[in-house]
Amino acid sequence: MLTAFSTSAVRPARTTEFAARGYEAMLLDAPAVIDAVAPMLGHRDVRTVAANVPAFETDDQYGLVFAADVTSRYDPAANRTLLGHAFDALEPGGTLVLVDTLRDGSPAAVRARIRALGVGHGDAYSAEMYRTWLDEAGFSAVSVRPVPGDERTAVIARRPERAVD
Repeated sequence: MLTAFSTSAVRPARTTEFAARGYEAMLLDAPAVIDAVAPMLGHRDVRTVAANVPAFETDDQYGLVFAADVTSRYDPAANRTLLGHAFDALEPGGTLVLVDTLRDGSPAAVRARIRALGVGHGDAYSAEMYRTWLDEAGFSAVSVRPVPGDERTAVIARRPERAVD
């Protein structure tokens, strides 16, 4: 099963794209967001779950957790919480994909930082910050890759198959 996490800037099209490609897809978000988008997703084979993001909990485990434009909306403590819960939601060997604007000096990073100042939380974080958070959460095989045709970057990590003794 695939799952996508989002914030109030939800873009259910990302989750419906997974469903359209034949994957079992779930959108997890805040209750108010789910209430707003669930009627649009009912006929799209997308399961919706209301939860407290970033401190969500789920009994299910997934092969992929995908979050776009999420981490730049939270402060470092909330991102640590989010990534810890994402680790728990992944099955062993599962993949986490974060797509967001990284602090790299680009115009998109400057815009993200200005937005964060305006709303009072979040930031465009460095690749090294993502690596630190992911390492703290237990992830391995972290890679940072540009998204072709997009100003954002993909940060990809795996939950290890099993813990090292």
